[in-house]
Amino acid sequence: MPRALPAAALAELYSQSTGGLWLVLLTVTHADLPATLRLVNDRASVVSGGDTYSPFPFTMQLPPDVEDMPRALLTIDAVDLSIITAIRSITSPASVTVEIIRQSAPDTILASWILEMRGASYDAQTVTIELHPPPVLEESYPGTEFTPLLFPGVFDR
Repeated sequence: MPRALPAAALAELYSQSTGGLWLVLLTVTHADLPATLRLVNDRASVVSGGDTYSPFPFTMQLPPDVEDMPRALLTIDAVDLSIITAIRSITSPASVTVEIIRQSAPDTILASWILEMRGASYDAQTVTIELHPPPVLEESYPGTEFTPLLFPGVFDR
């Protein structure tokens, strides 16, 4: 399903050349992390939605704009061992919110995805992280079982 974009964003997309810059914002949360990580693929900090995103070198292979399960790849430059240390310290999938903004309108989110870290590999130059959607199909439905112990009125005759 196509996304509806603001007229100014469409003008930037369709123009032959533009000074507009599109940025990717990452918000990484997990109970094992001391604080929420907010990163932007730019050289300067960006304030979006009242939150400050720190500049950090990374590239993003965005998930396709389709209705089935999207998958994204995040490649981070391994310029700092703290990223590898943080990844090693996480014991379960971390939540990653990916948002696309225009530098000229940082509070307008053009596209967003909520994904989970599911795998990471690294070498001396880069860290590559696989991002997958949360496994909503693995959750039980309904949320509880109807048993005589939990719902005795249902089983009375």
